[in-house]
Amino acid sequence: MIFAGISSTVSFVNLLITRRTLCMPGMRHRRILLPFVTIGLLFALRMLALITPVLGGAMIMMALDRHWQTTFFDFAYGGDPILSQHLF
Repeated sequence: MIFAGISSTVSFVNLLITRRTLCMPGMRHRRILLPFVTIGLLFALRMLALITPVLGGAMIMMALDRHWQTTFFDFAYGGDPILSQHLF
């Protein structure tokens, strides 16, 4: 999942740069003239770029809890079980 997050972030940057460089000069600063598909793609990729690092961090915290007995989510040792619900 972490590698999928890294690849989605890289693809977001790639598509954003491609859109910036290949857009016609008159359409660059006017969002009204952009096609709806382009706007939808950029919106979806921005959401993905915001969500993926949080999910990756939550998975790393969960792996640390399982394998090295840290207490991020264990209520008995001062952890916060609601944090796992918010992160996932």
